[in-house]
Amino acid sequence: MDLHLSTIILQMANFLLLVFLLKKFFWKPASEYMNKRADYIADSLEEAETKRKEADRLLAEYEDKIRGYEDEARAILARAERQSMEKREQVLAQAKEEVKKIKSQADWEIKQSQMQAEDDLKTQVAELAVLAASQIISENMDSSLNRALVDKFLDKVGEVNVH
Repeated sequence: MDLHLSTIILQMANFLLLVFLLKKFFWKPASEYMNKRADYIADSLEEAETKRKEADRLLAEYEDKIRGYEDEARAILARAERQSMEKREQVLAQAKEEVKKIKSQADWEIKQSQMQAEDDLKTQVAELAVLAASQIISENMDSSLNRALVDKFLDKVGEVNVH
């Protein structure tokens, strides 16, 4: 195995030529491709980060809106409940007022009927008294007869009170 200087120089020249050719035809395009690929990945990561931040912002915005809607729904329910209670109280007050009116009307009618019955009773008692007096006057003033007439009168008054 003889190593000659010319062989070594020739191999070095071949090697340098290979390096030059690789650098000229392969390294520059490969390097450009790798740089483009790195830029593309960096842009994609930046875009993904931007979209993630936008999604987080939208999520927070929607959560705030949902909380607002929940608060609004609770307020609507509270208002509806309050209105229903007010309506209930109003209906109860009207019913109580109606009951008072009906009771007052019934009391008035009872009082009128009672007064009418008293007037009728007074009229009948007066008629009976006049009748009894006329019988007493027309009859003899005998005490036993007078006693019988008074008893008869009291019986008639009792009959009027029963009816």
